[in-house]
Amino acid sequence: MRSETTYRMTRQRAAVLSVLQQFRLSGMHPTTDEVYIEVRRAMPRISLATVYRNLDVLAQQGHVQKLDVGCSPVRFDGNPSSHMHIRCERCGRVDDLDGIQMDTLSPDVVRSQGYEVVALRAEFVGVCPACRKIAGGGE
Repeated sequence: MRSETTYRMTRQRAAVLSVLQQFRLSGMHPTTDEVYIEVRRAMPRISLATVYRNLDVLAQQGHVQKLDVGCSPVRFDGNPSSHMHIRCERCGRVDDLDGIQMDTLSPDVVRSQGYEVVALRAEFVGVCPACRKIAGGGE
């Protein structure tokens, strides 16, 4: 969901976005704390509150995705395009799911209930290969 408010690209916001893009290249979906640790390498005086605020603004503006799924920590995805994720229920790892098209999911069902659809969020939950290996479940 994009906000109608426009925000300028401050140095702090640009640093947060740059870190998220680095995480994206490695396929990771970092928590706020993980983003904060990395941003502090370039900007040692930045506060955690500033990182939180800028992550929220970047998500509102559609530059990143905020993955907030209840009981697990909020994570961020540097890929703002509409796509699905899978989360490990044991370690919390989040990965992109390729090959599943979100545009095939029709919001008509909820529209028939009188809702106006503003966003679609879907997530698969499973056990990642590393946790399966640790548990002796194999591949």
